[in-house]
Amino acid sequence: MLIPLLVIITGFVVLYYGAEWLVRGAVRIAANLRISRVVVGIVLVAFGTSSPELFVNLVAAYEGHSGFLLSNVSGSNLANICIGFGGCAVIGGLVVAKKKFWIYLGYFSIAPLLVLLLVLTDAEQELPFWSAGFFLLLFVTYLFVAKQRMEVPEKSEAIQKGKLIFGLLLFVIGCGALYAGGELVIQSAIGIGKHLGVSDTILGLTIIAFGTSIPDVMASIVAVKKGENSIAVGNLLGSNIFNVLFILSATLLVLGEDLTTDQGIIVDYIMVGICSFLFIALIAFSERISRINGLVLVAIYLLYITYRVMSHTNIS
Repeated sequence: MLIPLLVIITGFVVLYYGAEWLVRGAVRIAANLRISRVVVGIVLVAFGTSSPELFVNLVAAYEGHSGFLLSNVSGSNLANICIGFGGCAVIGGLVVAKKKFWIYLGYFSIAPLLVLLLVLTDAEQELPFWSAGFFLLLFVTYLFVAKQRMEVPEKSEAIQKGKLIFGLLLFVIGCGALYAGGELVIQSAIGIGKHLGVSDTILGLTIIAFGTSIPDVMASIVAVKKGENSIAVGNLLGSNIFNVLFILSATLLVLGEDLTTDQGIIVDYIMVGICSFLFIALIAFSERISRINGLVLVAIYLLYITYRVMSHTNIS
């Protein structure tokens, strides 16, 4: 048990530096290509930090391990909302510019509800295979909206190829480090989970989901510490959108069949929907999420995960 714990700690260190390089690279790319921080966070950084979720789901789907495919996404999204936004707020207060993010907040809040709607209206309460095409279509509209909302400053310096290449290199290295750190954490956590006899659904919701969302959370916390609130917010919003619209559609295409659910998974997506609207309600009153509200979000996550694990243990 000691060796897996040491590996997890090493993974966290690699994740921190990966997030540091990713954010620095993203800021350089935004400055040199004259792209707004919002678009960089909502697309570029979000795609990079969500790669562990994508990798885990595609490999699991290819190998036929469908037990945690839906719970990995719901668990990651819940961690992004509660631990990601909550952690950023606790670090120093999180500022969310509503005018810049309002259209992305729509995708962010509707995505988990679409999963619920499709599952609850299905005769077998499964996520139908055909929904992959529906999610991909929505994802294309999301990318189109992001492209249309690129903000180019009126006065900006000429593109400097050297700085741009260095920014791209930092971004790629950061993504690689996040992937490597995520793998270290995930594989060690899975070993510990199996040793403790945890089921695939709970494993997906807790250990795997939290492990794969660590890059998202770390990147946003580092961004907030650097004063890059737009990148921090855009990353977490974009990651949640990416997880549902792209990762679930890709998972369905690789699996080649409907995704089975259970009552626990349905409750998980209901919880993600509730927390999504809670986050929107918080910023509706003030663009700044206080440390106290951040602590509330973190507490909600811890209480819910404890409830799910305990209820599963009692059923077992």
